[in-house]
Amino acid sequence: MLMANNNSGVPRIASKQYQWSQEVQSIREEERIRIAREIHDELGQWLTALKLEAFLIKKAIIPNDTKAEQQLSSMIALVIQTEKVVGRIATELRPCVLDDLELLSALEWQGTEFEKRTGIQLRISSSGDLQLDTTLSTCVFRVYQEALTNIARHANATKVDIIFKQKGDNVTLTIKDNGRGFDLNEVKSKKSFGLIGMRERALLFNGELHIESSKSNGTVIRLKVPFIQKG
Repeated sequence: MLMANNNSGVPRIASKQYQWSQEVQSIREEERIRIAREIHDELGQWLTALKLEAFLIKKAIIPNDTKAEQQLSSMIALVIQTEKVVGRIATELRPCVLDDLELLSALEWQGTEFEKRTGIQLRISSSGDLQLDTTLSTCVFRVYQEALTNIARHANATKVDIIFKQKGDNVTLTIKDNGRGFDLNEVKSKKSFGLIGMRERALLFNGELHIESSKSNGTVIRLKVPFIQKG
């Protein structure tokens, strides 16, 4: 049985299932770290070597060979662009700021990267840098990351507002965009993996994920999870 109800009628994951699900998420994050490190270190090194070889060849070619010089310049530009893509993929798999900084700083960093990549204005307001448990921080960050990805791909928005705060015994993250919105029933019928994944992460911490959207009126995603202090 996956779900159980407490006295208040709030759905809860049965303890063994909850523990198992937590372990699965932990394993997934560890695998993300491993893959990100290999992409950054191994593939990054090969791309750097390829770029250096191309620069050496460019220096060695006959000065008047304009066509060869143009082809090498184009090749170098492609390698540099590939390096950027590899770095972005590795970072999205497991941002180092999530390990080095507190959650709010990680959210702000991701927001800045989102603005650079999409041109969509993003504003974060918070009640301070909450000292959250590491696994809970990862949960909140992944929901945030998935929501921004969906906005970039589908929303056609120009502005996103983020509210991150502690309210009583809970932590809430609200993500609101001014995009074109969507029909919730239509999305549910298609079984969007992004939305399913966000809801599953919320349930792992006995939390809730609410989505409000309508066409031409933007979308609001609200994540609420019980506060678990770091350490």
